[in-house]
Amino acid sequence: MTEKNSNKQKPSMDKEPSDAIVMVHNALREKIMNKELLPGEKINQIAEANLLHVSRTPVVNALHRLESEGLVDRTQNSGFTVHRLSIGELQELFDLREVFDIIVANDLAINATDEEIDVLENLFSHYLTHPEELTVETYRALDLEFHTLLVKYCRNSMMHKIYDNFQILARTYTAGLIRHYTETLQEHMTIINAFRQHDPKAAEKEMREHNAKTTSLIHETISGLKRMGLDPGTIHVDDVMLSRNDRAAP
Repeated sequence: MTEKNSNKQKPSMDKEPSDAIVMVHNALREKIMNKELLPGEKINQIAEANLLHVSRTPVVNALHRLESEGLVDRTQNSGFTVHRLSIGELQELFDLREVFDIIVANDLAINATDEEIDVLENLFSHYLTHPEELTVETYRALDLEFHTLLVKYCRNSMMHKIYDNFQILARTYTAGLIRHYTETLQEHMTIINAFRQHDPKAAEKEMREHNAKTTSLIHETISGLKRMGLDPGTIHVDDVMLSRNDRAAP
């Protein structure tokens, strides 16, 4: 009886570390995306474990997962630092987003419910009449939530796997806002309106134009670097893009 009871307890004992890894992974990913952990910053594993009330083991396991997703880099002596995204990597990620966002936009224009569209609209509606209350950091969080919800509401299950496996949104948002919210807020509302009208062609068109304006800025920056004889794969985004955009005034 004792042996049977011991065996029965094993699954629950094994489950706790797995749950802890997921929790730590999500917490660290959010810190990286919100820039609480900055590009190039060494991650203090003991401090993070204490903050999250776990042992160091799930922190290490979560960091290995974040490494596979391209969000952290392993250093000597089993350390980890936040990955510094290069401008070349950013271009590749946005090139992927251009393709995938068209699929997502088409899907939502066909399948999104009124309730889902309301949620998307309510993210921004207040600031259309109170723009003075909007800040770069507030809008960055709203912009991330908007694009995260687009993927969530998409009925294409393979799209969910692609975004989860490659952390496309998480990695692009470590670069900050590429364009100022005074440009993109109305573009988001136009996309949402296409969903409301259940017009796939309009949704695809508006999403394509929305992304094209962003990718064109990245491509222009890369062209400028190449003219100077610099390799975009070795120039970090935080040295090029963020220095210009995070201080942008409305």
